[in-house]
Amino acid sequence: MNARRQPDPCQDLIAPMRPPAGVFGKRRPSGFPATRGKTASAVLALLAGGTPLLASVGQSTPITISPAEDDQVRISWQAEMLRPYQLETSQNLMTWTDCGPTRIGAGSMLDVLMPRGPRGFYRLWFGAIRPGFDEVEMSRGDDHCYPQYAGAAAMVSLGFSINLFGTPRSACYVNNNGNITFDNPLFVYTPESLIRKQAVMIAPFWADVDSRNLLSNVTRFSDQPTLVDGHRAFGVTWRDVGYFNEHVDKTNSFQVLLIERADRNPGDFDIEFNYNQITWETGDASGGTLGFGGAAARVGWANGSGLFMEYNGSGQSLALLDNLPDKTPNFQHGLIYQRWNNDVTGRLLIPVINGIPQTEADLDFLVNAGPDRTLSANAGRSFDLVGSISPPDTEGVTYSWELESGAADSLISNAGSLTASVLISEPGQYIFRLYGIKQGSFRASSSDTVTINHPATFEISGGSYYLAGDAPLAVVLDQAFAKFNGQPMTAVLWKQTDGSQALIQNPNSIKPTIILPGSGSYRFQLQASSNHPSPFVKTVEAIVTHGN
Repeated sequence: MNARRQPDPCQDLIAPMRPPAGVFGKRRPSGFPATRGKTASAVLALLAGGTPLLASVGQSTPITISPAEDDQVRISWQAEMLRPYQLETSQNLMTWTDCGPTRIGAGSMLDVLMPRGPRGFYRLWFGAIRPGFDEVEMSRGDDHCYPQYAGAAAMVSLGFSINLFGTPRSACYVNNNGNITFDNPLFVYTPESLIRKQAVMIAPFWADVDSRNLLSNVTRFSDQPTLVDGHRAFGVTWRDVGYFNEHVDKTNSFQVLLIERADRNPGDFDIEFNYNQITWETGDASGGTLGFGGAAARVGWANGSGLFMEYNGSGQSLALLDNLPDKTPNFQHGLIYQRWNNDVTGRLLIPVINGIPQTEADLDFLVNAGPDRTLSANAGRSFDLVGSISPPDTEGVTYSWELESGAADSLISNAGSLTASVLISEPGQYIFRLYGIKQGSFRASSSDTVTINHPATFEISGGSYYLAGDAPLAVVLDQAFAKFNGQPMTAVLWKQTDGSQALIQNPNSIKPTIILPGSGSYRFQLQASSNHPSPFVKTVEAIVTHGN
């Protein structure tokens, strides 16, 4: 499959532009045609022969080019509050490059100084979403996968092969709810912790996307590889999509790209999450109210068997939004304000090297939750979780112990350190997970499984016997028994403790035969041991009285 360039920007000069959705819930006015591949473009300006020339397209924000000192030109525009902007330049209207990092507006003028050249074109982009990657349109719907709302899902070709967690992949399932998967389609609309999800998946924003309302856009993806910085790429774009149940009072715009990087190693690629607008986090069926609360969206990746990454704030209500409900900008974790491994605000770039995604935190440390353990009931119900970090002198890492699953609730003391204390309310199996948190990403160790055995039930009796008859007399201690948790003991021993010397014919049997030499009182001790990992031992007496 041949790679193609991103859509020709010249088409913006001959068609009115569809203005992009605003960062804080502004909807696109009706009546503007969908200019293919250029829905985020604002304006194109030309600098020819050193003379500034303004070219404003459609109803988009104009940019102004004016002379500056030292053979430079100043490119300026009125920047809306907290809207991310990216200025690009081109010499031929075919190949475009960024002019510096993405800039965040403050409700005033923004400007960029550029060297004065003989000829140059400039265009302004809103946000991090790349143009294109939208040729194939999914049907309107709710919890479905390509190609249709109701019916079987189909895998979509990437156009190249990648190494994902050690397995070659050349196709994926495009799922409407903000993720792609590789073994099976995913119809689940309520996001779950990625460590618990048994699926190989990449999720730029796993949440309950609903495009049934005609004012919502639909999920789209590329029909053939597009070149990104000279590398072939496959992408899925969720632009201006609503949430369940058919709500469009808030919309989200985000994107995932898989960018081939065989120049590093065969099968290597980059995962790129791009965000222009995140104004809702939850659908109504996931506990949300007006798009907030409940089981909030998840962002990250998982290999389906314990290796995963979730963005810091993933699954936490209000953490990923552009603004908090009171309109306060969410600079701490808001996705449109973040960047990893690049200088574009709203873009998280995750290199995948030899099959393993490398987040910023993954590059320099690992955490370990310790070995699995089984504890006896007589060891108590309080114990320590002991984790470690490698290398041990790694700085800037915070920790968090969490109960992943368990037979009952547990109280974790000092959960923010490598060593924590746990108090459980019931015996059973508990799985604890240690997180190391650095630079906005999670890295999970293997879990620490702690099994607390149920309280032991140990039943044992020797019995009392009264006999008469001529000596010597044989008696079977048939009243004796020893059970642990309802099961017969496997290790028993009889010995005499008082009386004339008697003969114990089978001292390792639970019901031995005793030969008494004559009348009198005899005492015998039964010692029984369980075969539990921490053995229990009990002793009792059997009293035998032989009358004349």
